Amino acid sequence: MQKLNNLNNPYCKQIFIIEKIYRKKRPFNKIIGLEKLFLIFLVSIQLIFPSILVRWISGVHKKKRRYGIEVFTILTLIILIILLNIVRVHPLVLIGLIYFLFDILFYSLNLFFLYDIYGDSYSNRRSVVLSFLNILQTLFIFAILYRNSESIGQTTNSHMLLSGSIDSFYFSLVTFTTLGYGDYSPINDCGRFLVIVQIFVSIIFFFAIIVSSINRFNNKA
Repeated sequence: MQKLNNLNNPYCKQIFIIEKIYRKKRPFNKIIGLEKLFLIFLVSIQLIFPSILVRWISGVHKKKRRYGIEVFTILTLIILIILLNIVRVHPLVLIGLIYFLFDILFYSLNLFFLYDIYGDSYSNRRSVVLSFLNILQTLFIFAILYRNSESIGQTTNSHMLLSGSIDSFYFSLVTFTTLGYGDYSPINDCGRFLVIVQIFVSIIFFFAIIVSSINRFNNKA
């Protein structure tokens, strides 16, 4: 009973998963070398991000934890929309957004590499909705970073910087989907770095969603 109560604590559950990977218990009995170290890192890094704190605050019941994550996701999305409409965001807030971006990114990587552990906690429709909201969060974060970095300008006139919330979100969406219409482009190394990072993030999201969908289909078959 004590062990069960501990596993209801998200922090204890993360530590329990780390122990399973380290001791090669199922389903990690065939994992060795760099893959083993990477999975331990992937589970360990979750301990420093706010999503696990939200699950802990929400209580031991699974339904309450799920509602807590949903409320947290929607609230952060609203905050991001507000921040996008602020002309200049404080640098400390931008650092916080990058920190939150890593939280979303590592969450997606956990779904990708540790589906057997985390995947069954979500229904299909709920997983799709949460993934869509996470993508929206990512789009708004990059839109805010683009707007505040002053590193994106019109392709035909680099002196005309990206301005306005709609234009910033538009460029973030176009970059995320790798469409590249050519009306806006990076004008310095900062802009190019942000674009590269967002493309990598979009690739991670794409594979995470595809792999988790395939796993769910195989489990039902």
